[in-house]
Amino acid sequence: MYIRLDLSLSGTSMWRFMQTLEEGSESLAGNFNNLAPEGSLLRMAIAEEFRRVFSEGCTITAGEISVLLGYVGFFNPSFQRFVQDGEAVSQAQTFIDNVGFKGGMFAILEAAAKLIGREQEPYIGDVVAQVMEFFGFNAVSWQLFGQVVQAVRHGEERRFFNCEASGRDRFGLEGLRVCAKELGKAGQMLQDKVARSSSEQLLDNVERVMEPLLASSPPGSWAETF
Repeated sequence: MYIRLDLSLSGTSMWRFMQTLEEGSESLAGNFNNLAPEGSLLRMAIAEEFRRVFSEGCTITAGEISVLLGYVGFFNPSFQRFVQDGEAVSQAQTFIDNVGFKGGMFAILEAAAKLIGREQEPYIGDVVAQVMEFFGFNAVSWQLFGQVVQAVRHGEERRFFNCEASGRDRFGLEGLRVCAKELGKAGQMLQDKVARSSSEQLLDNVERVMEPLLASSPPGSWAETF
């Protein structure tokens, strides 16, 4: 009940609590995970409380929220502002479902929760809107972006969110936006080339090149030259 009240009133007590609880962590909510382990009744009860506050247009399940609870960024007011915006979430959800993006809206939200950490900017709603603008219905761009999103979701925390780094070595939510912009350009060019050659080999080659790059460094260090 307290969580619902705090979120409904756009309160920040939950956020302040998480900042104190997870002092020293920029991304993963390790202490929270110890207090409410994934799969526990307490964890699911908290997930249900958040689900009741989310907009009707947001189709994230309590089980998915349970996963998102493992990131400091999920409690970030900027993140909560987006998931509680019914119109924005509904439009993004519909668009992403229509393009057939692997992992759907949840995959993007998990990557964003991991990357935004304690940062207040950029606003996740703006990043999602720009990604859709950059890619449109270009299947190749969405496919390449999917590789980046999966790498962020399953990659090591320090490799994708280095709080001691700056510039290109710091890959946060803004880095994801810049990466999407560059992949949008590359995807358009690749789609045109694939259409002219009637061969998927070129796209396969590009995906194979991206795999070791993503395994060794964040996209911020190479996306602009991709």
